[in-house]
Amino acid sequence: MRAPTNTTFAKDRTSLAALALPLSIVGWTADTAGWVSQLPLLWPQALAALMVGYFIAPRLSHWASPHVAGVAVASAVAGGFGLWLRDVPTLGPAMLIVWLTWIVGWLTAWLAYRTDLSQWAFVPGLIALLVMLANLPPSLYIRLAMFLAVTAASVAVFREPSRKTGQTAGAELAIAGIVMGILVSGVAWLTPAPPGPLFPDLVQAASARWNDFSRNSIHFFDEVPNRREIPRLRLDSALPMTNPLQSTDDLMMVVGASEPRRWRLGTYETYAADGWRNPVALAPVSGPPPEAEESAPLPEVFREVRITVRTAAVMDQIATAGIPIEASLANVSAHSPQPEFRMDRGDSQTAYLPPDLEAIRDAVIASPTSDSADGILATVGAQLVAQADDSIVVRRSEEASAPLLALTFEEGIIPPRAYESVGRVTTASPSELRTTAAQYPQAITDRYLQLPRGFPESVHAAAAEITSDSENPYDKALALQSYLRTLPYSVDIQAPPTGSDAVEWFLFESHTGFCTYYASAMITMMRSLGVPGRLAVGFAPGRYDDSRGEWAVEAGHYHVWPELYFPGFGWVEFEPTPAEVQQSLALVESPTAGSVEQSRSDVAIEPCTVDEVPCAPLEEEEEEIPGGGGAILPPAEQPIGRMGIVLIGALASAALIALVVAWRLYRIGDAGRIRLQLRTLLWLAGAQRINFETPLEMARRLASYQPQAAANLMVMASAADVASYSRSKRLSEEQRAQLRTAVRSLPGPAVSLWLHRWRRLSHLFVLIASAGLAPGAQRRAPRTRSRRD
Repeated sequence: MRAPTNTTFAKDRTSLAALALPLSIVGWTADTAGWVSQLPLLWPQALAALMVGYFIAPRLSHWASPHVAGVAVASAVAGGFGLWLRDVPTLGPAMLIVWLTWIVGWLTAWLAYRTDLSQWAFVPGLIALLVMLANLPPSLYIRLAMFLAVTAASVAVFREPSRKTGQTAGAELAIAGIVMGILVSGVAWLTPAPPGPLFPDLVQAASARWNDFSRNSIHFFDEVPNRREIPRLRLDSALPMTNPLQSTDDLMMVVGASEPRRWRLGTYETYAADGWRNPVALAPVSGPPPEAEESAPLPEVFREVRITVRTAAVMDQIATAGIPIEASLANVSAHSPQPEFRMDRGDSQTAYLPPDLEAIRDAVIASPTSDSADGILATVGAQLVAQADDSIVVRRSEEASAPLLALTFEEGIIPPRAYESVGRVTTASPSELRTTAAQYPQAITDRYLQLPRGFPESVHAAAAEITSDSENPYDKALALQSYLRTLPYSVDIQAPPTGSDAVEWFLFESHTGFCTYYASAMITMMRSLGVPGRLAVGFAPGRYDDSRGEWAVEAGHYHVWPELYFPGFGWVEFEPTPAEVQQSLALVESPTAGSVEQSRSDVAIEPCTVDEVPCAPLEEEEEEIPGGGGAILPPAEQPIGRMGIVLIGALASAALIALVVAWRLYRIGDAGRIRLQLRTLLWLAGAQRINFETPLEMARRLASYQPQAAANLMVMASAADVASYSRSKRLSEEQRAQLRTAVRSLPGPAVSLWLHRWRRLSHLFVLIASAGLAPGAQRRAPRTRSRRD
């Protein structure tokens, strides 16, 4: 038997067009994203699902039939595409995307043609669109405004027919919807970004919950690319003489700090002719800071710097100011493993050896037995580890403290995410550093005096010549730093020839380079003079906002710098890269960094927001890194952020719903409004709905529940009869005043009816529970006095 239709427009083909336009935008957006290669167009499939629902949903009698049919059709289509696309690597996500497309189309048809919620038929498409836009570039956010504009005009078709005129479409409402849609589109396109995140606590809490869900759920879509193009930075075990980031205005993170610092991500310790290496070993963080090379560091020469970081990019490493100590998110520490040294048999030695091992190499190689070799190695605190025909491997007998290379997130994070980190910096003055004795711990010399075998003698000679007038390591470092700053900075450099040393090429051939070359040159030259050094990787301070005390760090702020070791004072930062490349580095001029008041007066402040993350530009010329350049746009030129456009869409939808409800209440007139109020009171009382019931009959039924409100209920019923059946169909002023008084008295009876209904249900529950818990009780339904409806 054909099921009756719950709406009056199931046969109205104009409603199909009203539903098809928003669905087409949803499918068009999915096709633009291109989630899976070779996936057929999705917008025709969404329309096909809508057509299937249009012809089948009103004709299925049982309430579950439409859902069974919708799921069956969607599964059949997805299965068919699965057989067709069986060679696609991402077959599972492809089938799921097709299936969801058909489900969205089916739900749209079911809401429109089988329920009394026809005006909610656009919600499935809206949900699908918002989910997609969360993973798409901001340039596509305008699709939401387009969807709302089309929906505003289409929803008028699904307005319930007026009980007075029987009209099925409202031209006035359609025009109002089109105007609202145009306004929404214009506001979403032109409104500048807000100065800060909207409801920051709520946004942060929601982001944290979503990140937790993502980590704990099955990563079904891992192979499907995220189209938002989120910036990524991963520090691998090898860092070539190139930069992993292009100089763009992509926001990486926002740092809250009381002073400008270099935001440190990690360090590299082993230099090769073509770049840097790290033999990284990960271990859980526990106990005191692992960076404790000094036997008895002086507490007064160190201080802690605490910063807050909001991530806007995917980064594995935790940013800190200075040597990392701890972070608020779960993390693991990347320590330098205990170094092993290879002694080559024969006349030549190709691998690096510390000076003390170099001095006994010939004796160890010539030893006839392992025991004799161990005896020689014991004189320098080393032991034999392994032997081969061409070499032997040795290691220090006593394992020293392992330097910390970086703090890494225990689990991958999805931005935005906030955390706090604590770093340690030295407060040593230049005079203190000049008087430091060059007596380095063995754990430092074994790792940070390393140079590749055959390191160019020309580099060592140049370092000796430049520092010939310097009497201590600190002055030597300043001399080399000053010399390197005189070399021209350029990103348009020719790569060093194969087999040549990058530092030698930089100093004597190209004479130009970028930050990696400057830092590498200073470290290797200082190592050749017997001063330990290592390469630090991270970011320059960025763009400062004085009102918030925050730094917006972009991809263009990527930077590397040298750290030199001074006994008793730890690692001290230096800056050989020309200061004019990134002016924010002048605020952290090493080694006496930390004075915020140094040159803030020269910094122009201009707040901005990128993806709901507040930032503010520091007017400066960014360090140019291969790949181009850019800067954050000022607020007047920025489109609204993702959260802003979603909020505008939500407010516009709420305004549209309010407009539709107000229009419906106006069109149904006094009689229709009274019927709606009486029907609502009957629903609150839990009474059964009776079709074609007159207002007088509804008032009498309600009076049996609330006798004290009988007079007001009869006034409402009488007013409904006058508005429906009198010649003028209008209430007099006296009748209207009586109606207003009666309506104002409704909240009391409404609350009473609702409480009475729940008291009956709770009493019934107690009776049933008591009968079930009593031993030997007869389990039969308790007799209750029925109220006649």
